[in-house]
Amino acid sequence: MSGHKSFKNLSAPIDADPERRARVKRISREYDAILALADLRESLGVTQTELAKVLEVSQPRVSSLEHKEDIYLSTLENYVEALGGHLKLEAVFEDRSIELTLPQRG
Repeated sequence: MSGHKSFKNLSAPIDADPERRARVKRISREYDAILALADLRESLGVTQTELAKVLEVSQPRVSSLEHKEDIYLSTLENYVEALGGHLKLEAVFEDRSIELTLPQRG
């Protein structure tokens, strides 16, 4: 035996425990959201340094934003606007979706 375990054997305890499974799912969603910011920026051909100049922050700050688990809505809005877009917020329910209005900035 090589000492290696199959993914199936490693994931079985997680799959069997609803609490652990929920925690893994939550972490996975957080990573997906984090990666989405960097992917969005990269898909537009913008570097962290270029975005940092528009946001008037340092490049490490942009990197930090892209790797943060939880960011303020206003920070996300500024990030998207610096890339030339605008942020839309929508609450999605089983029977309907409602577009939420972001507060106006002064």
